[in-house]
Order: sequence, then C-alpha cells, then structure tokens
Amino acid sequence: ISALEAAIQEASAAGVDPGEVSSAQSRLQQMKERRERAALELKSASGIFSFSLYFPVESASGISALEAAIQEASAAGVDPGEVSSAQSRLQQMKERRERAALALKSASGISALEAAIQEASAAGVDPGEVSSAQSRLQQMKERRERAALALKSASGISALEAAIQEASAAGVD
Repeated sequence: ISALEAAIQEASAAGVDPGEVSSAQSRLQQMKERRERAALELKSASGIFSFSLYFPVESASGISALEAAIQEASAAGVDPGEVSSAQSRLQQMKERRERAALALKSASGISALEAAIQEASAAGVDPGEVSSAQSRLQQMKERRERAALALKSASGISALEAAIQEASAAGVD
C-alpha cells in the first residue's frame, strides 16, 4: 500500500495521465478497505470484540473462522503484530480444545464427566465425541440409580453386601 501511495504521488508530480492516476487511486482505496475489513474480521474472529474473552466459548467453526481471518489479514497487509496476536489466540484455542478432548476421554466419575462435557462443548471439541461422552454419562447415572434402588431393597446380608459394593462402584453417596 505504501509503495502504491508513493507511486501515485510520483506519477501525479510527473504529469502522468490523470485517468491512470485516478485508476491507481481507486485501486489504493480498494486495498485500504480490504485491509480494514480484514483487520476487523481478524479482531472479531479472535474474540477481541466479544464477550468470549471473559467467558470463552470456542467452536470448531470459530477456530476455522480465525484461521481464515488470519490468512486474509496476512494477504491484505494487516499489521503483523495484530496477525501475530491472532495466531497466538488461535494456538490457545487449539490447545484448550486438545486439553478438553483429553479430559473428556479420561473423566471417570459423574461429576468429572459432567464438567469435562461442559468444557469440551465450550472449547469446540468434536460434537461426536461430546455426544459419546453424554451417552456414557447417562449410562453412569442410570447405573447409579439402579444401584441406589438395589441398596434400598436388599433383603439379606449377602444381597446387602453386593448392593453396597455396586452402589460404591456406581458412585452412590
């Protein structure tokens, strides 16, 4: 952009055809507008203008949008510092998503799995993985309910011992 600005000034001073100078000025204006749009999109996709900085909610589409915004911003000549900042934000988003996916797979108790599902949803973990974890959570809750009922209805020592063991394994308080 700065090179085109200098060339326009030089062309005007040298008496180049005003139509050509005007055409170059139009092109310069288009380039500036593209750079401004790209900078705004970059900030938007980075979460700079959103509530998400304080309560981050990311998604796979948000990560993709930020990747696209970074490419466009780089091509449009947006300030390299802004692009670098967005790249750092993108890396943070990807790392959060990876941590959330790992926590989702390794969560073993009901409350841990509930928290992992919430974080995974917010961090943009694959919806199929989140859905699978939700199914696993539902099964765990159903097992806990069955164990609690068995505990309440156990009528002999051995039945009570078995019910206690199952209730303990199922997370009944």
